[in-house]
Amino acid sequence: MKGHRLVVLAVALAVLLNVSLIEVQTQTDPKTFVLGQVGFALTLPINPIIRRANPRATFWMFDSLVGYTQDMRPAGQLAERWEISPDGKTYTFYLRRNVKWHDGHPFTADDVVFTAETALDRKNASPSRRSYLIRGEPVKVEKIDAYTVRFHLPQPSFLFLFNMAGWNLIVPKHLLQGKDLQTAEFNSRPIGTGPFKFVEFRERQYIRMAANPDYFRGRPKLDGWITREIGDQSSALAALAKGEIDFMRVDNREGLETAKRFSGVKIYSYDAGWIFAFNMNHKASFFGDTRVRQALAYAFDRAQLVKTVVADLPVAWSLIGPPTSWAHNANVPRYPKDVAKARALLSEAGLRPADGVLQKDGKPFKFTVIIQSPTADDPESFAVALREAWKAIGVE
Repeated sequence: MKGHRLVVLAVALAVLLNVSLIEVQTQTDPKTFVLGQVGFALTLPINPIIRRANPRATFWMFDSLVGYTQDMRPAGQLAERWEISPDGKTYTFYLRRNVKWHDGHPFTADDVVFTAETALDRKNASPSRRSYLIRGEPVKVEKIDAYTVRFHLPQPSFLFLFNMAGWNLIVPKHLLQGKDLQTAEFNSRPIGTGPFKFVEFRERQYIRMAANPDYFRGRPKLDGWITREIGDQSSALAALAKGEIDFMRVDNREGLETAKRFSGVKIYSYDAGWIFAFNMNHKASFFGDTRVRQALAYAFDRAQLVKTVVADLPVAWSLIGPPTSWAHNANVPRYPKDVAKARALLSEAGLRPADGVLQKDGKPFKFTVIIQSPTADDPESFAVALREAWKAIGVE
């Protein structure tokens, strides 16, 4: 698809920040889309019930019972609709009747039951197993008829519908029943229900897919999709510049600035719903005092921190749950930068300066930040910015 080049910049940041993605696009032959994948190795098995590998390709070949709307509300995918019992412990899914596996076999309730039972079987070590557990207890799945499935939960859980979405992809019973999931031929020649069908695989090189003409939502506008493994961002950017790939994700400001210089490239930004949060153990040291936690929040400017540390894309916000989500609550307390307020709260909590660091009962307020971010431009710079903000209020 030479000319339809896209770059996605994924960035997440700050003590509770929103994240934006950026796409870069050029216009060429729209028949085959080539994605440059950095950071995920293309390896076998291609079987979502036992391994979460090759994520982008897997999502195009398989479907889940439930999908998402733009505001992250559950929406029907393989399930056309569902009903929830008044006590919240029974979910009845009514499946679509016009869905076929890529080999032409009809999709039915048997596939859903098989997927759930296979995921729950400990011997399969399925990453989907936790989707079928409610506080450690397994759900029970029951086939009502060929197109109706009922799940019985040990207790109510508002997360269950979300568990049925995303990674919880449905696999075909007629191809996997009675097979060793670790060695099945299916792992190298997957059959799904998704908009694209498997064509070819070259380990650590690429996965090639073709449009599924029988997809229940209609044939894709693309004829083909290739996910190509590229070792690092620099190599991917070079491939983008040559028109060898159409899409990639950029994880830092430098990569974005490089992509901006390419001719025929367009950049788009959208909310990815990711967050980068500073978490405190409420049972440890001074963190058990609400005033201390509030003081740490008042010590810095979220928006400025984002601008300083990462590309100018994320929007600072104050709770887990992005503005695009149904779970977002705009009425939670906010903590704009207020150094005087931070110092006053720490004083109320009984901390007094000594040798340049606040102390209480002879114990200095010192702690270590462990920082991990796959998307921040420079995670260490983020940690340093926090350290300097807290140093200004007497915390080391």
